[in-house]
Amino acid sequence: MSADEETIRGDLGDDSYEAADQEGRALQDLVHASEPDIAEGELRLWFPEQL
Repeated sequence: MSADEETIRGDLGDDSYEAADQEGRALQDLVHASEPDIAEGELRLWFPEQL
């Protein structure tokens, strides 16, 4: 599975399902929420010191 170019995950992601499986670890993924209320929740979760 891969992300399309010119998307947040495609442009900034540097991990893959294959690499994570081979290394026996969780996928290092990016968080992206396009709806404002969902984005606010994600920002509070991951960047509480900046709000």
